[in-house]
Amino acid sequence: TEENKNALGESPTRVVGSIHALLRDDGCAEFGLFSVDPSYQSRGIGAKLLDAAESHAREKWNLSEAKMFLLEQRKDLYGWYSRRGYLKTGVKVPFPVDAIGKIGKPIVSEEMLVFEELLKTDL
Repeated sequence: TEENKNALGESPTRVVGSIHALLRDDGCAEFGLFSVDPSYQSRGIGAKLLDAAESHAREKWNLSEAKMFLLEQRKDLYGWYSRRGYLKTGVKVPFPVDAIGKIGKPIVSEEMLVFEELLKTDL
């Protein structure tokens, strides 16, 4: 739909990455469901997917800001996002317990999973 956009990274035989862009009611883009198959990481696929989502938000929705939520436990990924201009806002959101079974079951207790909001203000 106009408020949602998905992008896929594909090899000749399968999907190797994905990102979802959502036009939020507050006039900000939100990117989620962002992943790249581990065997295809470090090949620029994630950067291309994020570029596509940012470009869509900027050009189709005329936005300059985007948010995403990173699992607090994935400190290893924060450096990559910060180099892309995404900074922590201080907002923390608990894992959506009602989504268990719809998006998969976490391998640790859901009480331990917290998302940190990241914001980029210059798409």
